[in-house]
Amino acid sequence: MAGIDTDPLRHAFGEAMVGFAEQLGAMLIAAGIETHDELAAVATLGVTAVQGYLLDRPTTRHQDWARWDLPDPSKTGSDTSPPIASIWY
Repeated sequence: MAGIDTDPLRHAFGEAMVGFAEQLGAMLIAAGIETHDELAAVATLGVTAVQGYLLDRPTTRHQDWARWDLPDPSKTGSDTSPPIASIWY
């Protein structure tokens, strides 16, 4: 979440989303993490799953399956990924 480390409004929004996800029992993924300071800010909020340019460039789903050494569902005819409740912000 761009600017969560410097913008009090974005930080407050992040806190609210963490609380909301906890109440629902959902996994929260902080998207758009591009700096180490943003990563540190979401970590202090208790977010344990993030994505963004800081960690890696976007990939296709097929590249992800190959990277994780999992069967590609487009080749097996079924999606083997487990259902995960998640909220993206």
